[in-house]
Amino acid sequence: MGNPVWCVLWFFVLIIAAFPIAFFCCFWYVITYLFSPCLDFCKDVSDFLLKGLQLPGFAAGKMIHCEGC
Repeated sequence: MGNPVWCVLWFFVLIIAAFPIAFFCCFWYVITYLFSPCLDFCKDVSDFLLKGLQLPGFAAGKMIHCEGC
């Protein structure tokens, strides 16, 4: 079991930063993913936005395991 302070910290990161970033990336990911077979640069942009969509899962995993950075 890790330090419970990390759990609290990751909870605030999840609520304050990860969810808003994921909501912002969601719409733009769908749009750029549609054009990624046609335009090469859209593939790179959609891959970057996908990382933003996965940020809440990353923060929740760190919160559950009480791990640091």
